[in-house]
Amino acid sequence: MDLINSYCHSVYLSVLMNPANQRGWSDLITRDLLDKFHGFLASLHVTVGLRQGQTLLPLPPREAVQEGAGPGKASASSSKDRVHVLEGAVITWTKQVRYVLKQEPEHVFREGSPQPDAELQFWRSRANNLNSIHMQLQMEGVKRVLRFLDANKSTYVAPFARLQKEVEDGREEANDNVKFLKALEPHVDALLSETQDFEVLEQVFDDVFHVLLLVWRHSKYYNSLARLAVIVRQICNSLIAQVPLGLCASHGIA
Repeated sequence: MDLINSYCHSVYLSVLMNPANQRGWSDLITRDLLDKFHGFLASLHVTVGLRQGQTLLPLPPREAVQEGAGPGKASASSSKDRVHVLEGAVITWTKQVRYVLKQEPEHVFREGSPQPDAELQFWRSRANNLNSIHMQLQMEGVKRVLRFLDANKSTYVAPFARLQKEVEDGREEANDNVKFLKALEPHVDALLSETQDFEVLEQVFDDVFHVLLLVWRHSKYYNSLARLAVIVRQICNSLIAQVPLGLCASHGIA
């Protein structure tokens, strides 16, 4: 997939953009073909990101992002077309970012009986994803899009600015939760171990809940009933999963 993405951007796009290859095409055909190919490239870029577990924000066509085409420097029709293209990009980014922001730890229960390692993984993935989105939103290409739309008084700029603030808030929460939940990792590993002696699980549970108490007291975000309810349910799932292992061990069953 990465190779296809690279070839499409570096080879096929250059071929299609070459005026020599557009001989005999009408302006309508050229524009329609390039619009569809740019749409395909954007979808491909998003798909590559999903395969990597990331949210990649596709930039609009280069000619739509370039500076020097602000109000008064281009015809009204071309400026309007450019606004339409760039607003379409902002709409796509908004959908992608909102999808990430609305993900909650409770959603893992839809897939069965998750254990506490799922909670740790959720916050690691969320932090990585939001950190990546934050970095992409700082890219010059994104800033150019927003500058142009702001100069043309687009109604999409203010809502997207609020969305960026939500990204910052969510990113801060996720990074903070990852930092505090890291202390749980060795205890969760012990809890999930299939070779763990069932008789010592009581001590393991004491350690887990002791760390959770410290997290509750000192974390800025992981201190609500909603947050603790998720991981406590997952800890209960771990106990249930350990019961048959303990019974088998006590009866000498491999």
